[in-house]
Amino acid sequence: MMEFDGVGKRYEGFRALHDFSLHVGDGEVVVLVGPNGAGKSTLLKIAAGLLAPSKGKVAICDRDMTTCTLETKKDVGYLPENAACYEDLTARENLLYFCALRGLSGEKARKRTEKLLKMVELAHEKKVVRQFSKGMTQRLGIAVSLIGKPKAVLWDEPSSGLDPSGRLLLRDIIQSLKNDGASVLISSHDLRESALLADKVCLIYKGKIRFLGKADGPELEKKYREVVDTRENDDGEEKKEDPRGENDDAKEKKSVDKKIEEKKGVSEKKNGKESRKQKKEEEE
Repeated sequence: MMEFDGVGKRYEGFRALHDFSLHVGDGEVVVLVGPNGAGKSTLLKIAAGLLAPSKGKVAICDRDMTTCTLETKKDVGYLPENAACYEDLTARENLLYFCALRGLSGEKARKRTEKLLKMVELAHEKKVVRQFSKGMTQRLGIAVSLIGKPKAVLWDEPSSGLDPSGRLLLRDIIQSLKNDGASVLISSHDLRESALLADKVCLIYKGKIRFLGKADGPELEKKYREVVDTRENDDGEEKKEDPRGENDDAKEKKSVDKKIEEKKGVSEKKNGKESRKQKKEEEE
């Protein structure tokens, strides 16, 4: 179970998350969607204990992730946007190494490694990771995130780089996690895929939840357009049109254009005077 309670994150002069609250139950899949910079990756990093929130709390399996220790992280499986694996090692060697970091060794580590390699269809792959395609590296990253049999899964764009076969495989893995009672929170830019995978879709824009619930693909695309295409200012308030039909941006542009024209006129006038003066001097 995951619980986000009033989570906020502010960087210098920029608010990435604003009063974010969300519940992800056991055996539930929630997919975060939204444009680049909406706050999805920031939220996942905070949930994984990699980034401290400016306000609010995150609890995973009743453990406070804002006071993060190894104990609080043990039930979390995190996949960053770019899977971090050692390029000079094979998939098997990577998994054995990360098993050791998780405290698994010997026969337990070997069994867990073989099971995960089979799950992501890399059991027969002998190449080092440097020779992997993007999709193969992504599948290995998914396997690494599942070493500890996590009760909470946090994946940042897990379908990135996956071909159709890889995406079908991802669906099967997510369904297996659901069946095992894991809480799954992932981000995605594929709206139709998100609608298919999710028990709930969470649409984030400018650090705020704009829609939370179940929606099919076309419905989600419609909601996305309604939210993201709405012109808003930094405070999240819709820009108001004046009686002449001009918004603030249009008026500001007119003002700038007017100043440019004024400067241009002054410059032309000055150049004209200098030209007449030079001509007079030449005549004399």
